Amino acid sequence: MRCRTAEQYISQKLDDELKPKHAASLARHLEHCSSCKAFLADTRRLQSSLQDAPLPEYPSWMHQRIMHNLPQAKARFWGFKPAYSFASAGLAIAFSLYIGALTGIRGYQESGYFSQSTGGQSIQLSFGENSLMEMYDE
Repeated sequence: MRCRTAEQYISQKLDDELKPKHAASLARHLEHCSSCKAFLADTRRLQSSLQDAPLPEYPSWMHQRIMHNLPQAKARFWGFKPAYSFASAGLAIAFSLYIGALTGIRGYQESGYFSQSTGGQSIQLSFGENSLMEMYDE
């Protein structure tokens, strides 16, 4: 094991985060490496001195001042979004008109309401043969 890895394991050991499989390899390394033993001793002394140090007392107004100066998050509005709503509605209307026109033309061609001239250039509508009013007059 390298000393750099041993120093990481020592830090994890002092924080009680070292896995048991690494603890055995760290113990074997500490038996032979005097510099890592010294690092462990120094780190333990530093940890104990930091744990014994008194916590500083902050003024009572400091918490409110910090909270007041934090940036405020804007509330998200999940409702109406005009840019997307108008575009999608416009596309839906255009698509439905296109499909409706194709369906109507095909339906009238199949039912015989359309008649083409001999040149094939003009389409004439012949409405009125079967109107609703004529059906009720009979």
